[in-house]
Amino acid sequence: MALATDPYVHDDLLDVDVPRSQLLARMIHGGVLSRMIYTACKLGLPDLCARQPRTADELAAATGADADVLDRYLRVLAAAGVFEQDGDGCFHLGATGELLQRDVPGSMWSLAILGAELLEPTPAGALYSARTGRPAFDHAHGCSLYEHLAADPDDDALFARAMTARAARLHATVIDAVDWTGVRHIIDVGGNQGAFLAAVLTHLTDATGVLFDQPHVVAGATGGLAAAGVADRVDVTGGDFFRAVPPGGDLYLIANVLWNWSDERAGEILRHCRAAMASTARLIICEPVLPDDNRPHPSRACDVINLWMNGGRARRLHEWRALLAGAGFDLVQVAETAVEWSVLEASPR
Repeated sequence: MALATDPYVHDDLLDVDVPRSQLLARMIHGGVLSRMIYTACKLGLPDLCARQPRTADELAAATGADADVLDRYLRVLAAAGVFEQDGDGCFHLGATGELLQRDVPGSMWSLAILGAELLEPTPAGALYSARTGRPAFDHAHGCSLYEHLAADPDDDALFARAMTARAARLHATVIDAVDWTGVRHIIDVGGNQGAFLAAVLTHLTDATGVLFDQPHVVAGATGGLAAAGVADRVDVTGGDFFRAVPPGGDLYLIANVLWNWSDERAGEILRHCRAAMASTARLIICEPVLPDDNRPHPSRACDVINLWMNGGRARRLHEWRALLAGAGFDLVQVAETAVEWSVLEASPR
């Protein structure tokens, strides 16, 4: 029961006015929902319920879980719209939960697993970053995230899958926001396994590209590029963008890369791009641009997650201008999109 002096505030998630203490309690226990999503994905519940609505008892039998606990977990997720329960007690996959299936386009299944098992720190890790300004991941694991991925094929494959799925969710909207006039040869810097580049080349049927990332990352790109029908137009190149970037592109594409790094490290990547670029080449960056004020933005949480993972950050517009200027670029324009990424275009000075 709320105190008589406890004022009501608006809960944006539930879209109702609630006592201040109730809103704060939901925030304090916000991690419960993410743990329920992780558990559901780990047990394969979204795929099971997508194929056929099932009771908690049936799901427990199929997964070896405890039926009572599973029922309680699913009710938490049903209240959030991830699942739905019918009058017969069967759980259906809700519209929000459809992206938690393993193999649907834009699946967030791998991200749910990665977030819980690898990317998000313990409370002590979050406190460590606050006190030191350093990545919690390095402190917990004794190496950087990307060093860990290079040494762990299972986590590396899951990470690549998550990045490919993210590209599938975002690429169509972002591609529509770019002026591709005259583009013939694209250098995709830090392009993972090429899902975004493949989408661009499907759109630009006469263009070619270079997929550039760490050697162990691009080693897994062949199948996806072939499936997209663009393998014959892509030069897959392994390397280190902290040392050099391939020359010769008329457009350099950096998507979902720079916010993984501090300003110092992101500046290094951009300076290597500038060194490789002709004066007439263009730079396209696809990443969030945070608002200057504190209104909600879908990438605010990722700002601190990137800090915890690798010392990275999301940036506001004036921070983008400064970062680009320091690497020898002028920011030409910024296009907002219907998704969390914006498109920044820069030109060499």
